[in-house]
Amino acid sequence: MSNRFFATILCCVLCSGIADGQPSGLPRFEAASVRVVPYAGAVEMNSDAGRLDYRQINIKALVWVAFPISTYQIVWPNALPGNVNFYDVQATYPAGSSKAEIQLMPQRLLAERFHLRTHWETRNSPVYLLKIAKGGLKIQKSPNPPDEKTLSISIGNSPDGWSLHDRLASGSPTGPFGITVAKLIQYLNNNFVFDRMVMDGTGLDGYYDINLLIKRGIGESASAADTAGKLPDGEMFAAAMEAQLGLTLQKQTAPVNTLIVDRIDTVPTPN
Repeated sequence: MSNRFFATILCCVLCSGIADGQPSGLPRFEAASVRVVPYAGAVEMNSDAGRLDYRQINIKALVWVAFPISTYQIVWPNALPGNVNFYDVQATYPAGSSKAEIQLMPQRLLAERFHLRTHWETRNSPVYLLKIAKGGLKIQKSPNPPDEKTLSISIGNSPDGWSLHDRLASGSPTGPFGITVAKLIQYLNNNFVFDRMVMDGTGLDGYYDINLLIKRGIGESASAADTAGKLPDGEMFAAAMEAQLGLTLQKQTAPVNTLIVDRIDTVPTPN
């Protein structure tokens, strides 16, 4: 299945959710608990085939995981406060739930417990279009790609610099490897590497040997801040992608399918 076809299906699934303000047609968790909690550290997000368990997650992150789109595609109400409340959310899926049903269940939870109401608009927005650079593509298709459900992207910090790899650090050297351009773009957008949303203009399908090393400046070292997740800036990313991957960014304005949040409460209804 091509990335474009999957994106079309995903958009149809998302738009069939609470965009019309009616959550009653969405699948529901078998059981769910939502509690306001004091923030005491990093967010924890765990899910498996039977349940999800989110700890100390804020309201914007809850919406983001319910709608698997770039955070650049969400417009919030002007009156929405910042990280006022944090939540512990535990929920179980009904037996036999499909992947599509599981994706929609958090949307219904938000609609029922936080009174979330949304609609979709196509807006012309500033974007970066990822293209093959004039010097040509410098990555190859993986001869041994992972399956679609396998996480194959890993991030590292070392004395040499910040790095992104196409296989997990714990994976076998002879095991499956590769990253799709779509997954690379998803990582860039979700981590706000650039000042605008990145869109795919490469026309590349499939898994590629995508590996990046962004070296530290003279006198820099792998500090505690780096280990905690500090990313290189956008200019360094762009230069590394062109030099090592043969991919470049072009500034454009493009129509973007945008989720407009019309209403969302920050205090959930009782369990």
